Amino acid sequence: MTEAKKFAEMTKDELIKILDQLQDEKKEQAKKDVGLNLAQKIAKANKDIGAISKDGSNNKQNYAYQSIEAIRAAVRKVLGDNGLAIFPSYDKPEFFERKTQRGGSYFFARVMGHFTITDGIEKKVCDFPGEGSDSGDKAIQKACTSAQKYFYKGIFNISDRDEEDPDSTDSAPGGGYVANANSQNHPPKRYQAQKPRRKATPNFKKFSDDELKNFTVKYEPDNKEEFLAVIYNKAMTGDKVAADWWKEHRKELKTEAGQAMIQYEELAKKLAAISKIKQTKQEEQ
Repeated sequence: MTEAKKFAEMTKDELIKILDQLQDEKKEQAKKDVGLNLAQKIAKANKDIGAISKDGSNNKQNYAYQSIEAIRAAVRKVLGDNGLAIFPSYDKPEFFERKTQRGGSYFFARVMGHFTITDGIEKKVCDFPGEGSDSGDKAIQKACTSAQKYFYKGIFNISDRDEEDPDSTDSAPGGGYVANANSQNHPPKRYQAQKPRRKATPNFKKFSDDELKNFTVKYEPDNKEEFLAVIYNKAMTGDKVAADWWKEHRKELKTEAGQAMIQYEELAKKLAAISKIKQTKQEEQ
């Protein structure tokens, strides 16, 4: 018999009896919790909240995440169950604007959030920063939401079952080293970081963005002058000849061409980022 069918066949008196039992259990638990201090109540809330699945999806960059809505819902429940309350406040935000490639604007905000968690007797103030960006007037709100979300994740140790400890694939139970099969009778040597060797670096010429966009080189496959930008785009879009040529010639750091190639790679990344911001702005509009 299913639970639903079982409840459906109960009489009114039987249902009232079950509800009374549940209320008595809740009251009994509340009595046990009266003697807990703030830290103990937070620890109990940590235990109660459990893992939160990744319910959000970023289709542009193809990853899943825990939404602020899911986190707030879980936090709201454990706060109520454990007699806790959280009061947020934020410092005056840092607010700045950046121009897009087409002359538009994109706005960025940083805030420092102050979160007071209290049980009505004790209180603890925790600080957590947040950042947000928007093409309109929501950068500050996004920064505040970011601070709140990651404060909640921190104080309540909110995780996802899919999250992997970075040490889980790198550490060994014996103290962080992996024993050598040929030295079982010898104690492990303590790791000592080696000082990196200093390499002689050539004096780089700093090119402007316009100079990089118009920089040409002798491109051997076609035996003619070609723009770096054209070769780079070919290399990035699957042209093996261009990719091999780029990989080989960017090593020539003592030449202007080699220096320009490295600087053009940074310019290409910057242009790609601007393009993404522009695309985001257009989609939001």
